[in-house]
Amino acid sequence: MSCSMLNQLIRKGAALKVLLGAVILTLMMTPASAGNFVEPGGSFYGEELRPPESNQLGTEVLNKVGWTQNLDKQIPLDLTFKDEDGNTVKLQKYFGEKPVLMEMVYFYCPMLCGEVMKGTFRGLKDLAFRPGRDYQLVVVSINPKEGPDIAKTKKLAYLKEFGMEKEAAGIHFLTGENTNIKPLAKALGFDYSYDPKTDQYAHPAGFVLATPEGRIARYMSGVLFEPKDLRLGFLEAGRGKIGSPLDLIVLKCYHYDGQSGKYTLDVMDSLRIGGLITIILIGLMMVALVRRDIARTKSQQEKL
Repeated sequence: MSCSMLNQLIRKGAALKVLLGAVILTLMMTPASAGNFVEPGGSFYGEELRPPESNQLGTEVLNKVGWTQNLDKQIPLDLTFKDEDGNTVKLQKYFGEKPVLMEMVYFYCPMLCGEVMKGTFRGLKDLAFRPGRDYQLVVVSINPKEGPDIAKTKKLAYLKEFGMEKEAAGIHFLTGENTNIKPLAKALGFDYSYDPKTDQYAHPAGFVLATPEGRIARYMSGVLFEPKDLRLGFLEAGRGKIGSPLDLIVLKCYHYDGQSGKYTLDVMDSLRIGGLITIILIGLMMVALVRRDIARTKSQQEKL
């Protein structure tokens, strides 16, 4: 049974015994999916993408770019930005109840940012979790020259392209000043650099998943993000506040690789949990058989 079939059973609310059986089969048979990810600090270019021209950004600028993984570090939620409607907001507004996907880009980026954002929206569109209901999506510009107008234009364009207009309340495009942008980037471990010669920013590709309290939970780098990895990442970042009990069982069977930014099946944990579930099912079956025998004996005695 494939992961997609298991996810369909989960969404349709199939019976518990069927779900448990599916978990066992999935744990034993499903291989780790191949993700399109790179090590923090790198960039991924798929078949439809091409790397930027070598003469656009100098080596000195590019050498300052990368991810510094600050796992479990607290994000400064008192930093102030402008939302796409021009309102002054603190990051605290988007935290407290749900995990948060934080992505730093700039809206006039001629190269990588658009691909990162499209990859993010593609992955989220195919995910059972929805923005606003299950998580918050916060996109922050690293360019202090950009303002609410371009943020709103870009937000509306992405919502329309991916058919997510009804979920606009859970998606936020922010702009601000360097006094707030730089501390946020430093806390997230988002190492970027500005090249005055080209008036462009060099930056890593990917995003951060944060807990409802604002602590960094996971990094995902690259421009293509599979729904499975996003789902597992949100489950971890949510710390039990989203997802079903079965989701949490499946999560324990996967190992997060900090270098690749993806989840792979942990064989030993899978076998342990699969064995435990098998024991539970056998126990339930034995209880059912004993109860049936007791009822049959009682019925025969009553006939006598």
